[in-house]
Amino acid sequence: CNGPSYTAGDTVAVGSMPGCEGGVVGLFDMSGNVWEWTAETTDDSWGLVGHVRGGAWYGWDENMACDGATAQFEAAEGFFDTGFRCCLAR
Repeated sequence: CNGPSYTAGDTVAVGSMPGCEGGVVGLFDMSGNVWEWTAETTDDSWGLVGHVRGGAWYGWDENMACDGATAQFEAAEGFFDTGFRCCLAR
């Protein structure tokens, strides 16, 4: 939700955009704000590669879907624009 069309120009507090609740009551901001590491990994010629989804505040609108575009990085890396998803199955 906090993507390039929102024009905040930076990250916003989690849960501060009521229109960004989705899928499950109380689940906020699964798209936008920062890229999110997922549990997906692949092992290729680079070694262990982690996957991020959800787009960041400065990205492109087409990357904003929480199940949409994915990017890959070395799993041991960290970035200023990347967080993580924490989900509880019931």
